[in-house]
Amino acid sequence: MIRAAVTVALVVVVGVGAGLLLRDSGKDTGPVLDWATTPRLDVPDPLAGTEQARALALALQPTVSVQVKDGFWPVSVLTVFRERTRAQHGVCLGKAGYRERRRGCKIVGDPRELPWEGGDAEAFIDYAPPSRDAEDQRRAAVAALGLPRGRSTPVSEQRRTARVYFYVTPGSAGTVGVQYWFFYAYNYEPFRVAGQTVFTAGLHEGDFEQMSVLVSRDGRPVYVWLARHCCEGHRFTWEEGALQREAADSTHLRVYAARGSHALFESCGRKKRATAEQLPALGVIDDSVDCGETIDFSPETPLINLAMTSWACWHGRFGFSPHLRNSLKYEFSDGPSSPLDQQRRRGRVNPCAGAPAPLAHTAEREEAPGAATPFHLQRQGGDLMFLFDSCPKWDQLPAGPTSGYVVACDDGLLHRFTASGLTGDDVTRATCLRLVTPEHGDCRDAVAPAVYHATHAAQLDGLRLTADQPVTPRVFAAVRDHGRLFQAVFDAVALRPGRRLRLDRRRTPWTLVDDGTARTVAVADMRKTRVVDEPPSPGDVEAVRRGDDIAVSFVAPPDRTVGYRVTAASSAAELNDSGLPVRQLRFGAAGHDERRLGKKRIRYSVTLPGAGAAFVRVVALRDGVSHSMTAPVRP
Repeated sequence: MIRAAVTVALVVVVGVGAGLLLRDSGKDTGPVLDWATTPRLDVPDPLAGTEQARALALALQPTVSVQVKDGFWPVSVLTVFRERTRAQHGVCLGKAGYRERRRGCKIVGDPRELPWEGGDAEAFIDYAPPSRDAEDQRRAAVAALGLPRGRSTPVSEQRRTARVYFYVTPGSAGTVGVQYWFFYAYNYEPFRVAGQTVFTAGLHEGDFEQMSVLVSRDGRPVYVWLARHCCEGHRFTWEEGALQREAADSTHLRVYAARGSHALFESCGRKKRATAEQLPALGVIDDSVDCGETIDFSPETPLINLAMTSWACWHGRFGFSPHLRNSLKYEFSDGPSSPLDQQRRRGRVNPCAGAPAPLAHTAEREEAPGAATPFHLQRQGGDLMFLFDSCPKWDQLPAGPTSGYVVACDDGLLHRFTASGLTGDDVTRATCLRLVTPEHGDCRDAVAPAVYHATHAAQLDGLRLTADQPVTPRVFAAVRDHGRLFQAVFDAVALRPGRRLRLDRRRTPWTLVDDGTARTVAVADMRKTRVVDEPPSPGDVEAVRRGDDIAVSFVAPPDRTVGYRVTAASSAAELNDSGLPVRQLRFGAAGHDERRLGKKRIRYSVTLPGAGAAFVRVVALRDGVSHSMTAPVRP
């Protein structure tokens, strides 16, 4: 039964969100909000009709800051269907076994030609330009938008052609989820060493990025989820100072899209990827967001209802998909499936099951008329509460190079808070588990769990953990210190009224110390990970024979932390043998020549004995990690 009108409590989900009302004293952090004064949204039931859902989405629509140098910005999916090659070929419909470019392919000029609900899950659309050429992809997308194919597109034109998708779904206990999806025509992941992009990987046509807001039963924004890559999203609570907004009472957050990957972050600056599976690559994969050169796509950017599009339920992928299963998938990966089909593929829900096909509409209009299809898709959409409803999900790693994060979570309290529709009950309010700074010690009806994001790890030293009723939370803390990542877990911490616990990081393992008695209350189970910046791969290797010697040169950054080993052998296989003559090089050391090619590149030259040698190898090493390049010897 649909209510005619209801006050909806909002939960914002951007990747993963978590929250407690805490102030971060860093200069680049906004003010913490008081839960008691968090704006309430008095809105109609979002399932009462498409206009009600749009009104809710407009009330929470974020500002998205995209890098000027990115080359891509959020646009309509229709853009790629309008792309053309020089021979005026359009988008090609492929499937498993299809080879790119494109003999015998089916040309698809309109997403309405795709199957409505279903289709081949291995199918994909192959864009007009070459799939591995980011610049060609950019030019094709720009031309499809009716803009000149220049090296840069005016900011005014980017804003004029930008589009944002939204999807509103009901949640458990009366909550409502609002998802925002941003479509980019291309994805690329810069690999940086010493601040310099060495190469790009993670290439794929099409890129859907998501931010979600979860609203409480009584109309307050509570949780925020920021999606990043496949499984690296981050949770926030709405009141956190880590989240940026134009004003304290604003319901419009500001989020930042990393260059190329478009992963969403709450602030600008260096952002290392930080899942346990990605730890070996943390030093090179840097989702940096330039703080000075961004284009803001404000809440005035036109919204498109995903539930009203003709392509929402297609099972294929929106980009060339070779379906690689080997290591090359990290260089070039499959295009994304639609936001609604992603829910089906992950096995949670299938919003499209049994959904009626949308009514006929013109190619210029992306939203189909009629209420039956969007009503079904909104009603059957997934409940976002699963992102926030258990304590282990709040164990998160900070992204900044010197940042920190702490969460104190009691499963019983979190369960009661989520079951209340994110409004809290007498027990959660009376317990008031919270992390506080010296200047903020009041309860303010804190939400569960208690969370604190620190721009600088030193800010964690001023935190205190308190509660007004006996409780035994689990405390997780993580700190990044440039090349090191520390994680600490305190299980079942005994917390009683009047006790204030502080985190002591002066020695390993970390401890929780009673502020009043200075006695240790809990000792952490620690994990320390060495996160090294991988050395740059030597580039432009040349080897020329000079009598019985070989003159070898290569290009690399001027970095004293990297050592180079140069060897020569009669075959490429023999280069793996030990005992070969080796020349050791390091920037600024004697024994070789250096010629600057600019501020960030040096051509290193060295001569080594190599009678009979046919191949040379240059190996770059730093902290036990290496990259190498092999080249033939020229006469």
